[in-house]
Amino acid sequence: MPPSSMLPPSLHVLGSGSIGILFAASIRRALPTFPVTVLLRSGRGHEKIIRRKRCASSGMEYGGIIAKVTRPNDENETTCSLGFSADIPAEIISSDQTAATPATMIQNLLVATKAPDVAAAVSSVLQRMDTDNGSNIIILSNGAMAVRDELRALLRKEGGGASQLNTNITLASTTHGAYRTASQDGDNGDRSNLYSVIHAGIGSTFVESQPIANLFEAADLRATHAGPDEMNVLLWKKLATNCAINPLTALHRCANGDLANMDNETNVTMNGIVKEVSRVALLDAADRGLSDESIQELQYERLLSFVSRVIQDTASNKSSMLQDVLAERETEIDYLNGFVARVGRERCGCECTFNEEMVRRIKRLVGSVS
Repeated sequence: MPPSSMLPPSLHVLGSGSIGILFAASIRRALPTFPVTVLLRSGRGHEKIIRRKRCASSGMEYGGIIAKVTRPNDENETTCSLGFSADIPAEIISSDQTAATPATMIQNLLVATKAPDVAAAVSSVLQRMDTDNGSNIIILSNGAMAVRDELRALLRKEGGGASQLNTNITLASTTHGAYRTASQDGDNGDRSNLYSVIHAGIGSTFVESQPIANLFEAADLRATHAGPDEMNVLLWKKLATNCAINPLTALHRCANGDLANMDNETNVTMNGIVKEVSRVALLDAADRGLSDESIQELQYERLLSFVSRVIQDTASNKSSMLQDVLAERETEIDYLNGFVARVGRERCGCECTFNEEMVRRIKRLVGSVS
């Protein structure tokens, strides 16, 4: 474990999504004294589950949740002895929340919520960001590049720019696969295991912040620090993976690994999606003046190989878009394939027909076509 001087002072995890819970629970398990807190939205039934405890040292009362992380034992997803539980401090975010006290100011906010929810979720805690000492918003959501653009606009609107708010946007990327085992919609579903997640695929994590990378690495989340150029390449690789895996698993109602054995039409579609992502990524990389080595990583053959490897490594995982479609929730399609099609059209002057078709089919599937 690295010394405390190499770690961030604290971390708040926004929301109860599967990746956020996985990271918070892993940190709590590995570093039980590190101050990590999960921030939960009010009106979602969390109030009925959150447990009140009293800190032995300060005597202050705080809330907590029990998170359970398991790994599938076989293709039937039987849990095994590798699972663990973690008692994590948690707070309820309310819309009428008063100004936070210094003890609850947020210095590092990990955002792993669904992309369409990020802007509203971050807005709900902006007043708690530690602008005196500086704060970080770490984006670990799918569609991170589109989310970054939204948060930059939000910070400009709320404080005249990120520099005036003294809030930095930090990008991160992970190939860990996780999904929830209980409903997250309202009080009608089974909420007894609301904070239980299946860690279906062990991957790697990359972060622009060295202290945050140290924290994730200490929590056995296979984390590495990445500079801006490396992170740009990593995010395009992750976007290619999400653009290929998420809509296709949702359309076929299958786990990630099943895509390796699909019919020829599905393979052609996957290859077309990745080829279009590569084309847009290469144009973006050229505009940014990335190195020849970075550009090579974004070539079609390299991207397709990366996507295939993720499919294999997360074979038993159920993609977030599949979970959304099955639960009839809004998907992230506009932040994934929609982002590629939009950037291709508006910034690069090229059409991305395979990605545009995925947007149409997913929206039609969930009944959201206008």
